[in-house]
Amino acid sequence: SERGSPPTLIHLSQLAEPDESSSFGRQKFWDEAYRTGDLNESKDDGTFSWYCDSWEDLQPFFAELVPDRKANILIPGVGNDAAIRGMFDAGYECLSAFDYAPE
Repeated sequence: SERGSPPTLIHLSQLAEPDESSSFGRQKFWDEAYRTGDLNESKDDGTFSWYCDSWEDLQPFFAELVPDRKANILIPGVGNDAAIRGMFDAGYECLSAFDYAPE
């Protein structure tokens, strides 16, 4: 069978921000963090991940918990995390991701 197309990122600029006082839930915080490159855990290539250093770190968990590579997977707040590319390359076909940022 033929694999699906690479994942398409959908940017939702109309998401409501949470009422919490944390700046992590605010679009302005993330716009500024990516604009200035001021992310404490940013990698050498400029990407940032909440989860791990690479897809290879996450892969064992997905292999156990989501063995069906055709399962629908939602990745909120994807930012510029490269793990979604690794997931697609590993055969996961139904990936959806969203983020505040349009870029």
